[in-house]
Amino acid sequence: MSRLQLENVTLAYGERVVLKGISFEVRPGEILGLVGPNGCGKSTLVKGITRVLPLRSGQVFLDGRDIARMSIAQIAQIVAVVPQSPTLPEAFTAFEIVLMGRTPHLGFLRYESQRDVEIVVRAMEMTHTLSLAGRRIGELSGGERQRLIIARALAQEPKIVLLDEPTAHLDINYQIETLDLIATLCDQQGLTALVALHDLNLAAQYCHRVVMISEGRIHAEGTPREVITAQNVREVYGVQVCVYPHPLNNLPATLITAKGNGKKLVDGDRSGGI
Repeated sequence: MSRLQLENVTLAYGERVVLKGISFEVRPGEILGLVGPNGCGKSTLVKGITRVLPLRSGQVFLDGRDIARMSIAQIAQIVAVVPQSPTLPEAFTAFEIVLMGRTPHLGFLRYESQRDVEIVVRAMEMTHTLSLAGRRIGELSGGERQRLIIARALAQEPKIVLLDEPTAHLDINYQIETLDLIATLCDQQGLTALVALHDLNLAAQYCHRVVMISEGRIHAEGTPREVITAQNVREVYGVQVCVYPHPLNNLPATLITAKGNGKKLVDGDRSGGI
């Protein structure tokens, strides 16, 4: 089990500052959701945590250790990343892609052992991708590729997982299965999860706490009930929404209304029901 801490982190591309003064903590067994409009810096923050993008200022700690004093290999043994739009070699098989997740645990010129293969098989079973094992990446849909990337991250046996839009390209059933899996791993194995999400309803249902980012800074932080409010959504996203308690668990449910809601009803849509 590992804890992730950010202290006054600032990230920039050249002279353009994207995030400034970001501080929060993700504890073992917790799912922390990152939400905010496109371009607010969610993906940039993931890159900064893994040293893909150097910090302009501030510090990131893994169990109290400053990542600046850790090698990339040491970080990779603790942190796995599910990127938003990964580029995968199309000639590789699905099994080979997931097997790459074992790389941080292999010594120099060391080949995968039977245990490594068993870990990969288990990761593919958990993500319902084992049936794809022999197929080439070029033959797979976007959703199938996304599930493979999640399997690769799990094969890494991380203590911390960073997921950047993990439900992108997935049908609603796989969205729920994916986040259910992450929630189970957090609950049963103490996994620490930082998840960037566009869907506020998914964030409300699955995240213990939420950080809402706007204009490079933290606009709100707290439980889903504290952060996902009509006022915060209006201030950050610039849209009017209705936020009501979910009828089953009382968590915030965000409802939108189309601007053309007075359009003519079509046949079969006259009851007024959902």
